[in-house]
Formats: sequence, C-alpha cells, structure tokens
Amino acid sequence: MARLYAGLEPLKSDPETTAVIVDFDGTLAVIVDQPEDSQPLPAARSALKELVAAVGTVAVISGRPVEFLISALDVSGVMVFGQYGLERIENGQVVVDERAQTSIAVVAEAQLAAVKKWPDLLIEHKGDLALGVHWRTTPDRAPEPDDLKAFGAQFGLESLPGRMTWEFRPVSAIDKGVVVADILAQRKVRSVLCAGDDVGDIPMFAALNRWEQEDPTRVAVRIGVNSEEAPQALLDQADLVVSGPSELAEILSALASAC
Repeated sequence: MARLYAGLEPLKSDPETTAVIVDFDGTLAVIVDQPEDSQPLPAARSALKELVAAVGTVAVISGRPVEFLISALDVSGVMVFGQYGLERIENGQVVVDERAQTSIAVVAEAQLAAVKKWPDLLIEHKGDLALGVHWRTTPDRAPEPDDLKAFGAQFGLESLPGRMTWEFRPVSAIDKGVVVADILAQRKVRSVLCAGDDVGDIPMFAALNRWEQEDPTRVAVRIGVNSEEAPQALLDQADLVVSGPSELAEILSALASAC
C-alpha cells in the first residue's frame, strides 16, 4: 500500500464525512494532443472505484461534457459535473442548467465561425454548450490572447484560458467553485481532498478557503497537479503539489486504503 501523505491523515478519521473532488484533464488523465483521445489513467480509475467504497462523497468536475465524462470514467457512484457545472447527472439523466439553454444557438454559430477563423487549429465541439480552440499540435499558430478575447466578446461568450487551449462558453455565474460549494452544502462533509491542474480549478480552491473559514473544525487539502503549463496561481494556493496524474492516483489509492 502506498503511504498516506502526512497532510492527508485528518481525512481518514471519519470517512463517511470525507469528500474527494477532482478535475479530469491533467488531473486524472494526462493531457493529449487530441481531446477525444483522453482517458483517465488506469490507476486513477481504480482509485476512484476504491474511493467510492471508502468515503462518503466522490465527485469529478470538468470542463468536458457530462456524456464524455461518464463514458471515459466508467465508475458508478461518482458525482459527475460537466461544462464547469452547467451540466450534471440527476437520476441517471443529463441536466443542463436552464440559464445556459438560451446560448445553444449562439455556441453553434461561434463553432462555425471559429473553424473559419482558425482553419489550422483544432476546434473542439464540447457538446451544445461550449467550444475549445487548441494549438498543442501547432504551437507556432497560437492566437493572440486579445484576439481570442475579442472573439468571445463578439458572440457574448465567456472566455477561459487553459493549457494551450482557450474555451468559450455561455456567460454564467456557475463555475467549479460554485459546484464545490453546492456539494459541500448538500452533503454531510467535514473534510475534503480537492485536486486540479489549471486556471478553471482555482475557483474550487477558493470555495474551500471560504468553507474552512466558516468552521475551524473543517479540513480541506488542496492538491495542485504540476506540469510545465500549470498556472502558478493554482500552485501557490495548493497545500500539496504533485508531479502529475500518476502521483495523484497513488495518493487517491492510499487515501482509499487508509479509509
């Protein structure tokens, strides 16, 4: 059994009130050139299965569509939230936040425009609610940030930078931090492990900061998954920084065993 990092010891004291909340790309899965090829590491999938049996709450919050996540994870008992919380699973069905419904036509229009504007880049259609512009395989063609921001503004979409990618989605008050806060409000949770690797995960850490401040008996451990592209702002807020998804999978498995 892998050793449990000292900072995670409090999480095993009462497993029923422990929550594990993690991102997908770059956290459970390594970043790949083609987004549709992304899969969680086998060790990460196994760790999630172990955690479902060991702790009270296990959740994955990602910018990916929910249907992709369900298929890629293939782990029952995990709470799944896609599109940064605009999609979720309820009673086995995909539920889209009603505030995003009116943006479906706009996103479709933006997808067509992006293909024309950046013909040499990979334009990822993220279901009906978002699109991503990727330049990992063509780094010399990376668009200027101001150009990307202007494109989002043209269609009234929120712009979110990522690791050699830029995402456009409906403007919404919902982000990963809101989802984390909702989970903690709805579930009986006293301790949390939360892991992420990119800009979109920073709100999760911020939500945990507020949650801890409300009650000093609560415990939150924020894990930053490092890479050459990891934002320093995320790593600065992390209680523990790991080298990549493989090391995180070891930690998750060790926590499951300890619980």
